[in-house]
Order: sequence, then C-alpha cells, then structure tokens
Amino acid sequence: MKKFNNTPFFFLIFIIICCNFSNATISPTENVQAQKYLTALAFPSNTDPCGNSVNLQCVLGNDGYQHVTSLSYSSNVIVDLSSVDFSVFTFLQKLELSLGNFFIDSSSFLNQIKSCQNLTYLAVNPLVIGSNVDLSPALTNIKFTNFKGEFYSKWIGPKVTSLIVKNSVDFTVIGTFSSNSLLTVLNFPLPSTGLPDISAIYPNINSLIIYMKDVQYGGSGEVPSSYLGSFENLPKLSTLSLQFDDNTTNKVLSNVISLPNFNRLPLNSFTCDGDIFSLQSGQVFNFSKALVGFQFNFLNSNNVFKNCYDCIKIPANAVCNFKNIQVFIDSMDLRNCTTVLLSYITYTQTMSFKNFNFDNLLMKSFSISNSLIYGDLSDDLCQIESGKASIHYNQFNGKIPSCYLCTSDITTRLYIVPNNFTNFDLNTPSSCPNFKIDSYKEVYSVGTQIDYIYITGNDLGFTLNSNCDNCYVSFSMPNKIIQIMTFQGIGSTNNTVSITFFNGQTIQIKYNYVPPLVTGYYLSNGNLNFIGSGFSFVSGTFNTISINGGAPITVNIGTDAPTIVVPQNTAGLTSGKNGSPFTIKVTAKDQSSPVTPFVFNITTLNIFASNLPIIITTEGTTVTLSGAFFNTDVSNVKVVIGGINCPVTQISASSVTFIYPKTSVNVGTFPLYLSINNIYPYLPTSVNIIKIFPPYTPLTPPPTPPPTTSSTTSNPSTSSQSTASQSTASQLTTSQSTTSQSTSSQSTASQSTTSQSTTSQSTTSSQSTTSSQSTTSSQSTTSSQSTASSQSTTSSQSTASQSTASQSTTSQSTTSQSTASSQSTTSSTNTSNSSDLEGDHPSSSMKLNLLDNCLMLSFLLIFFL
Repeated sequence: MKKFNNTPFFFLIFIIICCNFSNATISPTENVQAQKYLTALAFPSNTDPCGNSVNLQCVLGNDGYQHVTSLSYSSNVIVDLSSVDFSVFTFLQKLELSLGNFFIDSSSFLNQIKSCQNLTYLAVNPLVIGSNVDLSPALTNIKFTNFKGEFYSKWIGPKVTSLIVKNSVDFTVIGTFSSNSLLTVLNFPLPSTGLPDISAIYPNINSLIIYMKDVQYGGSGEVPSSYLGSFENLPKLSTLSLQFDDNTTNKVLSNVISLPNFNRLPLNSFTCDGDIFSLQSGQVFNFSKALVGFQFNFLNSNNVFKNCYDCIKIPANAVCNFKNIQVFIDSMDLRNCTTVLLSYITYTQTMSFKNFNFDNLLMKSFSISNSLIYGDLSDDLCQIESGKASIHYNQFNGKIPSCYLCTSDITTRLYIVPNNFTNFDLNTPSSCPNFKIDSYKEVYSVGTQIDYIYITGNDLGFTLNSNCDNCYVSFSMPNKIIQIMTFQGIGSTNNTVSITFFNGQTIQIKYNYVPPLVTGYYLSNGNLNFIGSGFSFVSGTFNTISINGGAPITVNIGTDAPTIVVPQNTAGLTSGKNGSPFTIKVTAKDQSSPVTPFVFNITTLNIFASNLPIIITTEGTTVTLSGAFFNTDVSNVKVVIGGINCPVTQISASSVTFIYPKTSVNVGTFPLYLSINNIYPYLPTSVNIIKIFPPYTPLTPPPTPPPTTSSTTSNPSTSSQSTASQSTASQLTTSQSTTSQSTSSQSTASQSTTSQSTTSQSTTSSQSTTSSQSTTSSQSTTSSQSTASSQSTTSSQSTASQSTASQSTTSQSTTSQSTASSQSTTSSTNTSNSSDLEGDHPSSSMKLNLLDNCLMLSFLLIFFL
C-alpha cells in the first residue's frame, strides 16, 4: 500500500489559518463605537476602522480580532462624540481629542475611560467633569483643557511626566499628592487651600504654570507665597508662568500674594499675567540668577508696579516684555534688556531712555507701541540698527532723533511714525547739520591676525558703501562708530579702504601690517612659546626664527596665539644652565623683529587666585593674584589681558596686584599673561571680562502728566497719526517693493480685522520658551501695529475712554495668549508620544502583509504538488 504524503495537507491548513488572521476584523463591540467615532469625523459609513491609521489605529489581538489602540483627532470643525462609549476600547493606549470643538458626554467620560487600563496618553479638549474613578496606572501624559469639579490626586500615577489641567470651574483637589520624580511639566490650577510644597513631591519639574484663583486665607495682609507651592525651591525649574485661565476676564486676585524669592531660580522664562502681586516699598523682582537670554513677560496689570522703584533685577541679554501695564518706565533699570517690548503702557509719562543700553549693537529689538508716552524721542535710538526700532502709535510729540531727520529714506522713517509729531512726517525734507567725521589717520598699523580700525563721528547714517582691500567695513554703532575689520595678512604693502556716506561724502585711508616683535616667552610641554605680535598667520606663509644670530629656522604658530613655538632642545637655547643669555630675531615675509635678548629659564610656575575663575568688569577692576614671584620691583612686572596692559600696583614674594582699566571694548574670555623681566614663567590663566553698569538711580517722583488736551489725552490714533498713516499708505503705494517694512505696513490693514487673533499669536510667541527672541519681537510688534492700524483709519480722534476700552479688549485676548504658551512645551511631548505609539503598535497594514504571505505560500504549495 502506498504511503500517504501529508506535507501538502499541512501546508494547506497553514495557509487557511494565515488567511483567516489576515482577514481579521475589529471586534464587533468596538466596531459599533468606532463607526460612531468615524461618522462624527465625517468619514463615509461602513469605513474600515482599522484602515485609517491617522485617526484610529489598531493592533491584532490573541483572540484573532483587531483592537483599537489609538484615537486621535485635531481640527477646528465641530465634532460631536457624545454618543461614543469609550469604555469598549479596553486596548486603548492613546486618546487625543485636542485643538478642536468636540462634544463628549462630560459627566460620564471618566467613568467610560476607567476601563481603558492600558491608556498611556490622555489629552482631552472638551469639558470633563470630575468623578471618583481609577484611571490607568500606565498614564504618562494627562491633559484636561476644560475641567469642572473634583480632581483626584490618585490619577497622578508614578509614571506621569506631564500634567495639564486648565480652565477649571468649581475646582477642588481630593486626596494627597504622592511623590513623583518623573513629573517635569505641571500646569495646574491653584486650589483654594494652596498648593503643597511642590519641591518635596515633584522635585524635577522644569516647566510650571499655575492658574491663579483666590485662596482661602484667614490671616491678615497678603497671602503667603508658600501657597504657590514653594516653587522657589525647585532646582531644575526653567519656565515659570503665573496666569489666569482662558475663561477669566477680571485678572485680579482679591487677596494678592506675597512676592516669592525668585533669586534662587535658574529661570529661562517667567510670565506674570494679571494683578497677582503688589510690590511693597523696597521689594524687587530679583531674577539675577536667571540664565543669560532670560525672557520675562509682565502682562495686564494695574497694581503690580504701582510702588516700583528700581524694582527689577535681570541678567544680561534679557528679553523684556511689558504689555497693558501701569508702570513708569524710568523707575526700572532695564540696561540688561537686549529685546524691549513696551505696548499699551497706560500711565501717561515721558521717557528719558537712560535706563536702556544702546551701545555696541547689543539692542536686538526695541519696540514701543500703543502707549500713553509723550515728549521727546532720544538720539540714543540712532544707535540701534536700522529695522530694529519700532516706535508706533504712541503720543511722542517732541524732539525727533537727528538720524531720522538726516535721512530722506521712507523705509527708515517708517520706524518712528505714526506718532503725534506735528513737524515731521515721511515727506519732511531731510536736514543733517550735525553730520561729522572725527579726525582720523591717513595710514594705520594693524596686527597680522585679525585687527580693527575705528572711524568715529556723529550722524554718519545707518548704511554706507565701501571698497576694502582684505578687510570688511560695517557699523559697530550706527551713526557713531564705523568698524574696519582687517583680515589675516602680512607685509608693509599699503592696503586701501574707501568709505562713502549716505550724503555722498567719501574718505580714504591706508593700513599696513606691523612687523614682528617678541616681548617674552613661557615654557609649556617642552616648548618655548614666544609671545609677541606681527607673526604670520596666513596659510602658506612661514615664520622663521634666528637664535643667537644663527641660520633661520622655520617655526609654527602656537595654538595660544599670538605665539610661536620653539622646541626647548633647539640648538642655541640650551646651555645646560638656567640664566644663560640668548637672542631672538623673528622674520615674517619681508619684515623682521629687532634682535631681542633673553635669559634662559626652564622653571614653570603657576599663578593662583582665591577667586577663580577671575572675573573682571569693563568698569575697571583691581585684582590680586597669589603665587611664587621672584621679583619685588613693580617696574619689572607686566600684566596683559586681551591686548590691554594692566598697571601693576604691588608685588611681593607671594602676591601681585594690578588694575584692569575701564574699557568698553573687551567682553568675553581672554588669556592673562604675566611677565617678569620679559620672561613669562607662568602658565597663562583665563580671565572672564563682563559688562556691568554703574548704579542706576530711577527718576523720582514720577513725571507730571501733560496738560489735558485733545492731542495728549486721546487714544494714540489721533488725527495727526491718521494723517501720517495716510501719508504712509500713499508712499507705500508707490514703493511697495522697496522694503520689507513697506510690506509689513500694507499687511497691517488686513491684520487689523483680526487683531485679537493676531495678538494671541504674538504673545504666545513671546512667551514660548522655544521660540526665538527675534520672532517674539517681530510678532509682538505686528500685533500691536495691527490693532493700532485699525484705530488710526478713523478721521476723528479717540477719547481716553476709548483707549481704555481698546486696552481692555486686548487684556481679554491676552488670556488666550498667555495660556497658549503653556501648551508649547507639552505639544512637543505630545508629538513624540504620538510617534512612539505609531512605531510600537501595528496598524491595519498588518492585514496587507499577511495577504502577501498567503499568496507566497500558495505558490509554494503549487510547487510542492
């Protein structure tokens, strides 16, 4: 009897099983609710739920059915999901209903998702009403954009990294918060009893938004700052915002809160939106420990700064934003602000402009808009690069900065109009009686590495034309200082620089590279590093050194420029004894140094300082270094920092004292060289040079408001502004393509119809920790221009009450501005979680893969048969 071959039989069984799995459908129970979900999202009826990988994702279960793991949808259309029962999606890992007008069964929603015990990501925009249920212990992200009622602390499991609860109504917290070292983002309403010590339970928070509400406080006076959760003890906190919910129109606490100690925090950004604090006499917002580039936003307040007198301390390169604030600008020291945004300042006042720093192109952006500020515009504004100043729709009615009178360029003049000027507009004839070029040399000597020549004067303009041999010409301070940067070079050949100013006047200078000069040496890593100037740094050229009159030897440039490196064992240097004399002559191309005598010394000593790193300031600093010094004659001691000689005032066997002179040039890290008898036996040490300002004395008392006239008490969009605005529009019609500013002004008209939306975008940008400062500046300026533009199109003057109303509208819209910033950090988190889910769980594309496998197996079966 022939034996039966069962191999094809088993192959057939296998193919049948594969094909059944490949045609696996969503479970019947989930399918009903999934169809409701997709129908609400406007998908055709009977759409395969697991065929839409964007809004609904599935995974194949062990029971042979597909199960929903992700529901995600974002849109501005109205979506009614109130009939969907989410409790059937027990495999659900991500539920995101955000950025849209959703309707859900708010009262039963939490009871539905309590069965979703695999849920890791939960973000819900529609209203959720609190309920005592147990949510998934796997949750890592929780976001309730609109919440009502009781919030249970037990929902914050040990895996939660981001918790956002906002726009709350009748909010109470039930239970005690448990420790969670993974939580880094917390946006949370202020409970009526205050927040617990956040630093004790969530020590690693780096982003914190507290939505302000009145608290129950039985004491007298201000509410203790500890009610805010003692956030000042959070060591990693970088983003802090104290603000009100989107649905709050009156941003005023009945009982203001005592000022916390901000000086402990390494903040990157801070926002205070509303009347949350009230500074008492002598109190200060001290952000001295904040990071360089710190951004702060004070918004929508009448009381916070009413007692301000030198009340804010900020680090260098800060972004400073005041909007809809009652404050006297001159009462604050803002010289560390490199981006300044002042809008809707509601105190009538003048400004001195002396509390800002306009030197050395440090001011990246300076904007004043829609504010009750009148009087003169300072000539200091001429020191800001063209396009970085924006002074619009205020009440300035006095002096015009001379640089704006000098130019007839419409683009430049647009930066300071419209205001209330009666003798200046875009068509005013240019006049520049104070144009001046200070005396200058016909021939300059420059270093061979990179060096600078400066030409100074007054009202020199914002732009210039130049022809330059091996150099680059630009303004280091507009209208004041021209900088000629000479590139690496060598030789005595005259190089020519020609500069033509805006008025057609031309000057011409020449420069040569200095010859080599050796001033000393120090020992490092078996090499003698000769210090000096005039060495060649040009690729393809060489330096040669002649020792004791011997034949020239080619040597290398040291990494610690300007030095040249000679090995210690080079012939002529070593005589076997310290104290042996030798001479050095360096040649670079066609120029040589004088023959310079030295004494050989291979002893290496160190400089010590009790205050390392050594920090000196541009205002001048006395520094004492400690070490071992073998000469007590100050005339034989030389200290050089960044090319600047520092007078030595005292030296002993163990210390040396010198003075770094006052300078406005060097800021940064520079090597310190100390020589005795032209020998540098000390390894160079680094010195940090920082910019500091002399003490600032705020103006007091505040300036007296101007007489009550139609031109000074009306809304900034007065008739003179309207005229200027019309003139601007006329000019723009004929020169639309000349500048980006023209385009910006034209777009203002369309922007004004949606000013509330634009303003929202503006402040969102200014508060976002991830947005660039320059974008903050431009968007904020656009928003304020947009609002003001719509005002200025009317021919009649607005009254003061209209101004207040306008500002009130902006105040309301700012609620969405400030709150939107709270989502910036979370959005990136949400995106990453979304991509993680998509990568970890198969979608319905699995069915296609299985079908492909079935076809392949069928071919194999035919082959076997």
